[in-house]
Amino acid sequence: MMVLLSPSKTMELTSHPTLTPSQPLFEEVTKEIWCEIQGVKKDELRQWMKLSPALTEAVHTMYHTKNRQHGMALWSYTGTAFSGLDAQTLSPDTLRYAQDYLGILSAMYGWVRPLDRLCQYRLEMALRSPKTNIAYHDFWRQRITEALSAHVNALDTKYLLNLMSAEYSKSVDWKFFPIDVVSCSFLQKSPKGLKNMAVHSKRARGLMARYVMEHRIHEIYRLKKFSAEDYQFSEAESSEDRLVFIR
Repeated sequence: MMVLLSPSKTMELTSHPTLTPSQPLFEEVTKEIWCEIQGVKKDELRQWMKLSPALTEAVHTMYHTKNRQHGMALWSYTGTAFSGLDAQTLSPDTLRYAQDYLGILSAMYGWVRPLDRLCQYRLEMALRSPKTNIAYHDFWRQRITEALSAHVNALDTKYLLNLMSAEYSKSVDWKFFPIDVVSCSFLQKSPKGLKNMAVHSKRARGLMARYVMEHRIHEIYRLKKFSAEDYQFSEAESSEDRLVFIR
């Protein structure tokens, strides 16, 4: 089962101590996007990305640093989902498996694999290119869809598990995707009923991605057995293509 995650805005460049990094699949496209952003003036950058003055300085410096550092994708994204995934504690065998079965979709890099060598960047899929005014999810959609479709066909897997946000899900043309796609929702019990709380949902996505990688999940019935951090599958709340877990 192929799994897709959104990236996180926050990054801290780190790599696995023994595994060899891989090169991103769309390096030439990434170079073009990087150069586009380098041409954006500081004040325009702040307005375009809706940044604070301090963050504007940091991001502007990030894009204009000549000797850029690199890290492996799965260790360098530091958001809540990646805290749940906890790549540092995965075995080398699981990480090699994840290289084929776990993907991260990125406005800068397109489709990212766990061991891909990345620079630190900040760029969201919903933003529009300063050069063409095309949203990055529209810019990437055909490229990502074609590459992922070829990949899952080669893997001969039946399902793709979409653990991405709605924003990043727009970067795949699902109607042309060659295999069945399922998604998950993670809900919290409250006095007012079931709630979708972003911080808990993000962490649960990472926990679910880890579960699929560690246990080599390929069938839907095994997904339903996910029980990390007290989540339980809800048959009543679920549908054929959306699995709901409640705690």
